Amino acid sequence: MEIVEKSQAFAEKDDDIVYDHTKVILRGTNDHFYHTRTIHRHVTIGQLYNIQKIPDEHILPLMNPDFTIALEPLPPTAYVKRPSLLNYEPDNNHQEFLDLILSEIRICEILRRNLHPNIAEFWDVRSTSREGSPGLFMSSIL
Repeated sequence: MEIVEKSQAFAEKDDDIVYDHTKVILRGTNDHFYHTRTIHRHVTIGQLYNIQKIPDEHILPLMNPDFTIALEPLPPTAYVKRPSLLNYEPDNNHQEFLDLILSEIRICEILRRNLHPNIAEFWDVRSTSREGSPGLFMSSIL
């Protein structure tokens, strides 16, 4: 497992803002993601306990057949964009997160058909571990 994202959270206490915890997102084998919280500010894997898997269906929307599918191998100039999972909470409405990813991919598909010199060129969607789901997409860096 590797730490892919982390963020310190603060809370109000006695009319002051103080450190509360660090939220950590990890990537395991087969691109599965996990989350946890810790009281440590400087996080190492050995300090993490109660690591919970993020269900794929909470973060990977179903693939739309209209999306352009990525070919393998990826070009060396490709930038693979991954949505941030720091806002993931197991009890939240996951459909909003999925809808946000799908909306961004739809916008990128429009930009792919209507190139602009000041916007990175969108190439295609890369399918991930959940069958038929995009989750990741890429664009070139111009």
